[in-house]
Amino acid sequence: MNKLLIALALGIASLAAPMFSQAEESKLVPFPHGYRNWYHNHMQVNHTGFAMEAQQGIQATYANALALEGLKTGKYEDGATFAMDRFEFVNGSDHTIKPGKRKVLSVMVKDTANHPDTGGWAFEAFKGGDPDQRVVTNTMKDNGKTCFTCHAPFQSQNYVIETLVK
Repeated sequence: MNKLLIALALGIASLAAPMFSQAEESKLVPFPHGYRNWYHNHMQVNHTGFAMEAQQGIQATYANALALEGLKTGKYEDGATFAMDRFEFVNGSDHTIKPGKRKVLSVMVKDTANHPDTGGWAFEAFKGGDPDQRVVTNTMKDNGKTCFTCHAPFQSQNYVIETLVK
């Protein structure tokens, strides 16, 4: 009888395991295909903080329609998404600074239900802009808490560092 109960319990656990991984996967920040068609601006950035080298470069910041509306109203609906495309600096022969190789594509998505510990925002970074190279999920493994430390002081702006967008 005990062997039957153990076998039954293992069978139920093996059926439940894929459901748990699917639930976790549903919390992943999706790669923002088509983001280059969103509202955007460009700037030179020189942040200090986590992965300082990755934070320096030329940045193009993109906002989808919900994020753009949030910039206007200060209120962000679930689904509002920002994508920050960061490139290394390259010195041009004409004494200019130009974008070089892509370092990272960072994404911030409003997802209140799944990310209450980070102000309702989900964070991900895709190394080199590659959808399969997740930095937050696979390397940092902290559900965006490291990212959120830089955003936390901007609570009055709903955690959006607007100077990087406007």
